[in-house]
Amino acid sequence: MTPAADEERRDRPAARWAPALLALAVLVFCAGTFRVHNLDIWLHARTGEWILEHGRVPSTNVLSELHADHPSVHDKWLFQVAAHVLLDDLGPDAVIAARLLLMLLLFGTMAATARGLGAGPWATLAACALALLAGRMRFLFRPDLVSMLLLVVFAHVLLVRRPDGRGAWRVLLPLQVLWANVHGYFLLGWLAVLALAAGRLVQRRVDVTRRLLLLAALLCASCLLNPAGLDGWLHPFAILADLRAHAEFYRSTIVEFAPTFGFDPRDSLDRTAFVLLAVVTTALLLAHLVTRARRGAAASDATRRDAEGLAASARGPSAFDDACWPALALLVLLGAMVPSLRRNMAPFAFVAAPLAAAAAGARFGPRVPGRLVALLLVVVVAWGELTDTTSVHDGLERRTGLGLSRIAYPDEGIAFFARELPHANVFTAFRFGSTFTGRRWPEQVASTNGNTHGYPTGYLEQVMAAVLDADRAAFDDLVRRYGHDAALLPLGAPLSAVLLDADDWTLVDVGVREAVFVRRDAVDPLWLSVHDLELPLRLGRPFPVPRTPCDPPLFGLLPRACDPLAERDTALLLLVAGFPEAADAAAALALEMAPDDPESLALHGIVLRNTGHADEARALLERSLALGGVNRLADSARDALDPDR
Repeated sequence: MTPAADEERRDRPAARWAPALLALAVLVFCAGTFRVHNLDIWLHARTGEWILEHGRVPSTNVLSELHADHPSVHDKWLFQVAAHVLLDDLGPDAVIAARLLLMLLLFGTMAATARGLGAGPWATLAACALALLAGRMRFLFRPDLVSMLLLVVFAHVLLVRRPDGRGAWRVLLPLQVLWANVHGYFLLGWLAVLALAAGRLVQRRVDVTRRLLLLAALLCASCLLNPAGLDGWLHPFAILADLRAHAEFYRSTIVEFAPTFGFDPRDSLDRTAFVLLAVVTTALLLAHLVTRARRGAAASDATRRDAEGLAASARGPSAFDDACWPALALLVLLGAMVPSLRRNMAPFAFVAAPLAAAAAGARFGPRVPGRLVALLLVVVVAWGELTDTTSVHDGLERRTGLGLSRIAYPDEGIAFFARELPHANVFTAFRFGSTFTGRRWPEQVASTNGNTHGYPTGYLEQVMAAVLDADRAAFDDLVRRYGHDAALLPLGAPLSAVLLDADDWTLVDVGVREAVFVRRDAVDPLWLSVHDLELPLRLGRPFPVPRTPCDPPLFGLLPRACDPLAERDTALLLLVAGFPEAADAAAALALEMAPDDPESLALHGIVLRNTGHADEARALLERSLALGGVNRLADSARDALDPDR
């Protein structure tokens, strides 16, 4: 190939963009190929099954035995039907494939938006890699992933394809109706159009503003096309009102409802990437607007007879220049949602990334940040995803690969119920309610089935108080009221330690993350004598510590990160319940897997101090506190170092 031909090939847009798009696709594949671990999918699938069996969308929490008559708007019904078909008929690998497809469409649309606004391929790749980190906690097969895809499609249509709003309704109207039947975030569709209209108003584009306002009204009205009608349209506002009324409760108990900038001992990468992307995007957009304003002022004072100036004026503003104010207005809308809910970092990041890439190109030219920097960022992020390092850092329970997670779900506990207690009335922690419903419905029904708004908030508060605050009175009240004779709880839950120390309940089974307790007077004594795990524990016999599943090196080369989740939770449970020797044995297994695990070091130090080995204990306790990070025993470690503090 001649030099001239090679230069001509490089000048073709497809040739220039192909390597970056290929790298982006590889990155998305690395980040999206992980085992199904989202707990909600079981409830979605079972609700979808109910819808297909009954030929209608329910209006109450039909999968709850305790609150089957509680009014419930199933605004996700279309997604739930899809979840049932994929998970139950095709299997978990089909769920993974569907998730990957949604992610590829999401990032493909982001790249198309960046390209349409004049961004360079490598700036686009770098910005998308940052957005991937910022939104990684939302890459589950959940309806909000569909919401985020539809949001970036709306932004693409109105910033690139139809910036004047003409004919946009032909594309956006059917998408808005689809959105209203998939997820409660559907209100972001018409709100985004309103924000873009505000940006056009700032530009004094009156005709475009009027057109977008009419489009927003049409999209808003189209949201009534859902099975619940007006109740469905109002449902997002009802949820917001409930979240506001019980803000402290939701923020402290459900991680996705936590405030974005609240205390986070993990210092998670998603928040770091979000802050970096938000600061860079906002700064570049504002700088570009200021520069344009200064140039406009200078042009008004300079002669307009200059030929070059006339030619530049004739060319008109670039696509990015035209999109700046509407884009900034859209980011203000999404940014206003971020501080209150951590989950809202993702939609902001996915809209901001193309704008950051375009602004960087307009400010610094197409060579920034450069191919090498962009590819290096992709390699680092992909390595973190493939080796599970990123997941451990963020405290997630997902692992690279196919199939179902071996960590997230209470598989052993649910199998124990199916085998040994198929008719028990089970109290389930909110965390496990969705999975228990998905695996055992209709034979057994969970007391809390994972539907956050499927029962009175007061009931959920009482359940959480029992499980997380170890409020035995709240738990006893629930048992008396609803007749529970068994409980499925996380090993690390405070209530597990309370029941392990109780005389009227006993531990009968443990899994990787779960514990099964039964009420002594509700089961046959002979059966209990066979399955009771507390009796040998009180006699000083070894406790069957569950082991965290760890994966072999990827491709035989890349070591996989593995957090001692089961060993650590078991050790903490045994310590709180008053079995220090058994707790120390479990902590030793955790340290064997992760020598720098702060909780296991603290626990080992506490046990050594209580057995008279003060010097060894001090070294371990000080090291535990120096490591930082998540350490539920930090206060106990400080007390052990300084009992008089």
